[in-house]
Amino acid sequence: ILELIEIFNETKLNLLIIGKGPLGELIANRVENSLNINFLGAKYGHELFSIVKKAKYVVQPSKWFENCPMTIIESFSLGVPVIGSNHSGFKDLILNGETGYLLDFKNKTQTHLKLNQIDKYDVFKTQENVKKYYKENLSEEAHLEKILSVYNKLLEE
Repeated sequence: ILELIEIFNETKLNLLIIGKGPLGELIANRVENSLNINFLGAKYGHELFSIVKKAKYVVQPSKWFENCPMTIIESFSLGVPVIGSNHSGFKDLILNGETGYLLDFKNKTQTHLKLNQIDKYDVFKTQENVKKYYKENLSEEAHLEKILSVYNKLLEE
């Protein structure tokens, strides 16, 4: 998150940081005088989803190798594209250029340029792609259909 703050400090793009953790005080201090970055702290449930629904993108710069990041699934369920790390489960969920974008956040120069490019793209088309992808692949109905298909195959054997 500290690298993301550095990257956004070099842009005019707005960034809302939501969450809590051991870096909370440091993050608050780093963005205190920023004109384009705000740290909101922890948000949950309806309040969190209300903020996410209004977002152009959710940025998930995780360094951790996550299998199935819930942040992405939750964002997609709200029709919001994700800009995520180009590794692990992020690559499995984000269709680069269709439902979001995969970036190497370690390369600050490239990420800065790419974020400025992404900001100029048609986000409405990407949001439509996200809604379709979520409904077909990640929704409760799609998940149930896949599970029942597996069970039915087992019962046939």
